[in-house]
Amino acid sequence: MPVLPGAEPFRHEGGEVGVLLCHGFTGSPQSLRPWADFLAERGLTVSLPLLPGHGTRWEDMAVTGWQDWYAEVDRELRVLRERCD
Repeated sequence: MPVLPGAEPFRHEGGEVGVLLCHGFTGSPQSLRPWADFLAERGLTVSLPLLPGHGTRWEDMAVTGWQDWYAEVDRELRVLRERCD
C-alpha cells in the first residue's frame, strides 16, 4: 500500500550514538521528523520507522496489532545495536 506523503520512515547514518524514535498510535514519522532532523544534524544515527498499518489507509490499521508494531520497533532496535554503541 502506498505511504501517504510525509509519513515515510526516516533513517540517518551518523555517528556511533544511535537514537530510535517511535511515533504514536494512528500517527506517522511525520510527527517526530523535527526531532529526527535535530538529532541527525548533530551527528547522531537516527531511526524513525513507520509502524505497520500506519501512514496509509485506515483499513490497513484494522489488520495490524501491537505484535506487528512491537516487531517493527524490535527490528529497528536490533539494527541500531549492530551499528551503534
